[in-house]
Amino acid sequence: MTGDLTTFVRGFLMGVADVVPGVSGGTVALLTGIYPRLVNALANIDWTTVGLLKQRRWSELVSRIDLRFLVTLGLGIGTGLLLTILTVVRLLKDDVTRPHVLAAFLGMLIAGTILMTLGLASNRSGVDAEVKKHRPHPGHWGWAAVGLAIALAISLGQQAQPITQPSLWYLYFSAVVAISAMILPGISGAMLLLLMGVYGFLVHIPEEMLKGEHLLGNLIYLIVFALGCLTGLLTTTKVLRWMLQHWPIRVTCFLLGLMVGTIPCLWPFQINKTPDEPKLALRIYESRWPELASVNDLAVGLTALLIGSLIFGLSQWASRKSSLAS
Repeated sequence: MTGDLTTFVRGFLMGVADVVPGVSGGTVALLTGIYPRLVNALANIDWTTVGLLKQRRWSELVSRIDLRFLVTLGLGIGTGLLLTILTVVRLLKDDVTRPHVLAAFLGMLIAGTILMTLGLASNRSGVDAEVKKHRPHPGHWGWAAVGLAIALAISLGQQAQPITQPSLWYLYFSAVVAISAMILPGISGAMLLLLMGVYGFLVHIPEEMLKGEHLLGNLIYLIVFALGCLTGLLTTTKVLRWMLQHWPIRVTCFLLGLMVGTIPCLWPFQINKTPDEPKLALRIYESRWPELASVNDLAVGLTALLIGSLIFGLSQWASRKSSLAS
């Protein structure tokens, strides 16, 4: 039961991260230690799985796709998505609370990149034969540079003109692209939806449905988007699993670069250039340098430092506890 609760909480955090442009649910999965398990479980959903389903070989089916893990994680992700759209998005719309929310995510991201870098560096002195076989060398860090360049290009990309009513095919395509990014640590699916112009349309659907507005039309949009997400998940995870099996260090370095490249998206010191715009997705923010004499800016920086230190400390404690247990 404790394991299910932990998985649910991890899924919840992934759902929260996936809603915020600049943050990736894949990053949370990587930081919480479930990334390889998630990729492997999703990659196992194939024609063999369909055959087991048709033959009603339930125990083999459950074991093959790690069904209990996926269901529990999925419930957490769904809960996190819904609550974030209804709460965190409102906090991001408020110019008072927005910097602290971004700072919290920035602290998490920086802590994660430090932990990943330390993990890669520690492999150099590893004594395990498998670790030595895949230990990093200077050439591997070029993959980190590639990931950094890609993430910066996406993070600093020009936002598309918001689409008020996208076609079903475009929405399906957007879902395939976004979910493929969400499973990758460092690339924000929400950011890609923002760049493609459909983020604002999607993020306001739950609020409209709760008000009883456009129920049938919004339900159709959600179904099409879900089908696109399913398509992207089933294809991307198979490629990722193969890469993790054959190029573990290269892939890890690449993912590290992706994570570092999303830092500009979470920069908490911003100026709202469209203060009269009620919808978050339609607003334009401009980054600025923090003012050392400003109490508010110091408080925002302290938020990032505290959250980052907390995540780093908890991760180190969990790592030591795991080592002692083994």
